[in-house]
Amino acid sequence: MSEQSVESVQKQLECMNLSKNCTGLVFDEGMKKHCCLEDPNHPETPDRITRIWDALKEGGYTERCTRIKSRDITKEEVLYVHSEEHWRLLSELSLKDSLEDIATQFDSIYLHKETFSTSTLAAGCVVELTEAVVTGKISNGIAVTRPPGHHAERNCPQGFCIFNHVPIAVKHVQKKFNVKKVLIVDWDVHHGNGIQNMFYEDPSVLYFSIHCYQNGFFYPGKPDANFTYVGRGRGEGYNINVAWNQFSKGDDDYMATFHKLLMPVAYEFNPDLVMVASGLDAARGDPIGNCCITPTGYAHMTHLLKSLANGRVVVVLEGGYNLTSISSSMCAIAGSLLGDPLPRWEDTGVPSSGALDSINNAINTHSKYWRCLTSLTPKEDPKSHSLKEKIEDGASGSAALVKPLVGATGGGGKELAEMDRKIMEDNEKFGAVYSSLADSQAVVDSHLSNKDRAVISNLESEGHTTMHAVYPRAYCDHTTAGLKPLPPEGLNAKAPCMECGNVGENWVCLSCYEVHCSRYVKEHMVDHYRQTHHPLVLSYADLSIWCYCCDDYIYNADFMEHLQAATEAKFGSSH
Repeated sequence: MSEQSVESVQKQLECMNLSKNCTGLVFDEGMKKHCCLEDPNHPETPDRITRIWDALKEGGYTERCTRIKSRDITKEEVLYVHSEEHWRLLSELSLKDSLEDIATQFDSIYLHKETFSTSTLAAGCVVELTEAVVTGKISNGIAVTRPPGHHAERNCPQGFCIFNHVPIAVKHVQKKFNVKKVLIVDWDVHHGNGIQNMFYEDPSVLYFSIHCYQNGFFYPGKPDANFTYVGRGRGEGYNINVAWNQFSKGDDDYMATFHKLLMPVAYEFNPDLVMVASGLDAARGDPIGNCCITPTGYAHMTHLLKSLANGRVVVVLEGGYNLTSISSSMCAIAGSLLGDPLPRWEDTGVPSSGALDSINNAINTHSKYWRCLTSLTPKEDPKSHSLKEKIEDGASGSAALVKPLVGATGGGGKELAEMDRKIMEDNEKFGAVYSSLADSQAVVDSHLSNKDRAVISNLESEGHTTMHAVYPRAYCDHTTAGLKPLPPEGLNAKAPCMECGNVGENWVCLSCYEVHCSRYVKEHMVDHYRQTHHPLVLSYADLSIWCYCCDDYIYNADFMEHLQAATEAKFGSSH
């Protein structure tokens, strides 16, 4: 074989992702400087990127990838999507003394003397990685960066986000390299309001977001996260929101979204580049997301995206707050980008009816914009009908919804149990909803009737194993007596325990509104229940609601006013 032929084969292998260095990684220790001095247990911690990077090194991924050099973003690049005022505010932070007062002007933001330097470094890293993919230096890549970006608006930071990295990178390669069409897939559990608004009238960018909506009560709590918001002007039809109104049960729901909606539309759109706003807070065990995507799920979703844009895929870390979950998930994504064999897919059952409703809402809304959707008639979808019939008859539907996730990470039950143990350890640090992943009964869909729950219980008694996840109950027999109106002065999320003065992890009683510390501190709220028999309490740490009588977490419409008040007390108003 001639030297020219050998060189040709090598280039083909690189394009097929079989080469050692086709996947790029960007990371910089400087992004750890931004931290919350007021709350050392704040979920957006520097440990997020440290743990991910350590896991990538331990798994051998860093050695197999091309390391992309980090750099700071320039003012010119930031101004592609942000205002001059936004840049000026952040660039002058190091000169300010009252950063906490400045932060209170914004929604869910903390500030540090190094916030600007950290954020410019993070945005610059994403731009440099994206440029390397577009120019062919690498085929795809991962940006292990923080703080996240997808909530940041043109004029202000929001939701832990300072600069909006993905839109900056998209605008950069569009201007500098004439990239025509870009698909942005946002699988963070929260809606990426900032990304949506920056491209809402732009037909060159298709924004596709899969997120929890909860009828407008899930952060960021704005109506524009709903499926009815499709874009404006020339951008109409290029904004697709798949909005969960019930917490997703995980892989099946997301893969149904990909196969029924995202991939058909993406093939028709035919992008030149795929950007992934990769929040990992929908991952199994995340204390905020309450969803259950496994590493296997992330690997398969990434693999599907590689079939687009000649494999040019850039994955950018957004949210994700359980350190074990985000590390294992990012390793799965890295393996998929490198072309490793996919972990075995375990069929855990049909998608939940809530997910199918959300998917079909988006299909119905966008069928007039995309030819691939016009032939779909979700109302007559046999899978959707069969699922609802199964749920209504209270028999086989419930059986389909409680298949185990054992083996879904590509390993055996021992590996999964070890992962769950580490997830619990991480979550206990700041009062997680997931108090027991390995041993608790799973309530798969929060809308299931008492009849369906009895069926699930019977199935378990007959030897059927359950999913290793905790979902809050949708019903509680103690709300009438235990849930009292909010006090006139509202809630104080920073109130100390009335017994010991603890300020780290406290609960408020929803009957008398006394504040006491958790069982992981000195158990004063448990003592309060024993003395008063007030059943319902709300955590100021993670905004979950617990019923002592049900011995379970609760989530339904009865608590929306209290959850909204607690959210505003903790983070400020999102409206």
